[in-house]
Amino acid sequence: MIEQIIEISSNNKHLSKNRGFLQISESGNILGKIPLDDILGIIITGFGCTHSSNLITACAEMGISFVVCGTNYNPVSYMLPVSINSYQSERFRIQIATKETTKNQIWKQIVKSKILSQSWALKICNKDGYEIIKNLARNVQSGDTSNLEGQAASKYWRLLMGDDFRRDKNAQNINSILNYGYTILRSTVARAVCGTGLHPTIGVHHKNKSNPMCLVDDIMEPFRPIIDVIAYKLMEQNQYEINNYTKQVLSNITVMDFATEKGTAPLFKICTSYTKNILDYMNGEKNKILSPIMPDELAINSVFINVD
Repeated sequence: MIEQIIEISSNNKHLSKNRGFLQISESGNILGKIPLDDILGIIITGFGCTHSSNLITACAEMGISFVVCGTNYNPVSYMLPVSINSYQSERFRIQIATKETTKNQIWKQIVKSKILSQSWALKICNKDGYEIIKNLARNVQSGDTSNLEGQAASKYWRLLMGDDFRRDKNAQNINSILNYGYTILRSTVARAVCGTGLHPTIGVHHKNKSNPMCLVDDIMEPFRPIIDVIAYKLMEQNQYEINNYTKQVLSNITVMDFATEKGTAPLFKICTSYTKNILDYMNGEKNKILSPIMPDELAINSVFINVD
């Protein structure tokens, strides 16, 4: 089974469940069907789209994330299941009971992993300065009180994208590509969080009261540079805008093979393993959160293969 991200980019489509399939229709005419078992998440970027309650129920029961995007491919709504894990209530209690000192230690290790991933991104893109970024990871303190995350990001973006680049989620061009890639990543991590039985709102570091995905935004940090690398390689192909090609390339991250001690695994499995590692740390079952292993260049290049 290949779990894939399905994007509905055309306007005025109706989505429904037909037996075990996602059915896509327009003006009463069936345009296509996709097995729900093959779907990791559904992202709607088209306007005027509608969906049936039966489809939403099926997505919730199967742990399929359902994302609606607004302007510039920024997500404005996530629909996630209330419960897809039999230990959910117990794990909610663990989250709520986690001490601030423990959260600070978790955030320290997340930031360290993110900086190491940024160093990996620079190296795989043949950029100088990856050792400078890597060295910053050694000095991250509990709760990242020195804001090495911000310091690393400032250096990282200049090294990767050039001095003129500014990361702005409301900007166009390559920022739109980053937005779209992060939306796919966020959707994948959200499913991993819910599948592990954790509540996506109860964050470790992110605490914005209007953000229902605080924990998701915490956990996805070390994985963001994967999107950055793909965006950079798209730039090398003179691809600066969201189009069918760039969407397909970015969507392929969900089936990219990551190396593990037990062979290879897709992104969702890696995110789930990392989330479970954080849960075990919260619960005192582990004393270290292992950094996710970033994909090699062959795996990165695979997302560009067999794309129309």
